[in-house]
Amino acid sequence: MQKPVLESLVLPLQGYGLKDICMHKDLVNFQWEDDDSGSQWSVVQFNRFFGEPDPATKESLKADILGYNRDDVIATRRLEEWLRTNFIA
Repeated sequence: MQKPVLESLVLPLQGYGLKDICMHKDLVNFQWEDDDSGSQWSVVQFNRFFGEPDPATKESLKADILGYNRDDVIATRRLEEWLRTNFIA
């Protein structure tokens, strides 16, 4: 979805990543549950998950990763809804 946004809009943002657009209070205004999460964070957590021997810690890492992915899916849907509402007739 980033390509159509980049080709069609000029937004008051430094970056056009999903979080940049979705977290802006005057645009989509979606907030991730975990403020520290992000794409690099998720890769680190994913690698930690596969190397973690403790089942309880592994389960916690899994829950964190799934929560981040859920928020990304919801944010993408909200971005689509925002674009359709504001820019598609």
